[in-house]
Amino acid sequence: MYPDDNDLKGSSTFFIALLQKCLEKDLVAICRFTPRASSPPRNVALLPHNGSESTPHGFYIIYLPYSDDIRDVETPRHQTQATESQVAAAEAMIRKLRFKYDPDNFDNPAIQTHYKNLEAMALGKAQPDPVIDHTIPDFERIEKKAGALIENFKELVFPPDYDPNKQPTKHKADSTTRESKRSKTEGTEVNIKEAVENRTLGKFTVLQLKEICKELGVKSSGKKADIITSIMDYYG
Repeated sequence: MYPDDNDLKGSSTFFIALLQKCLEKDLVAICRFTPRASSPPRNVALLPHNGSESTPHGFYIIYLPYSDDIRDVETPRHQTQATESQVAAAEAMIRKLRFKYDPDNFDNPAIQTHYKNLEAMALGKAQPDPVIDHTIPDFERIEKKAGALIENFKELVFPPDYDPNKQPTKHKADSTTRESKRSKTEGTEVNIKEAVENRTLGKFTVLQLKEICKELGVKSSGKKADIITSIMDYYG
């Protein structure tokens, strides 16, 4: 099905009829969708859209998950619950920041940058005109509209020394973890001669094979097959 008759005659008529029936019955259509010839088909739901002054009539394509995409996720239960004052502060802040969304008000900055570069090349400009990224939040306007509400929410929810811009500290691997990794590699070297005789060196990882080469004093460069050859040559 296509919304035009260029590829299949009668497609536009069927498209319009399906859209009208889905809108009348408040239903979605479950279909198999192939975006291009080289793409695998996907199961999708066609969500009808009645359109408006800025957006045309049509369907939204909602990709449906496969069975192995659906998992049971255990969410941790927190002991602390939000108080009534914290919930009220959050609701007041959100109400103040809500606005009527229209996709026509937000241009894709990547595409706009591309257009500006093409324009600069065509007109011989030294550099392209700057691109205004409307997807970046207007922090000055947010502060003006809901600054006091945001501060009130932070005081009720977060501790006094809370800093949202603070970088999280990276935890270094402790000595026990490093030692366990080292012992795992060293433990494989005990049976190395047996592995050579049984031709089972391929079961070792590249890291383990390089550690073995280091202990034997043989060349450990190249691909995995080259390292295995160096160890086998050492044992004749």
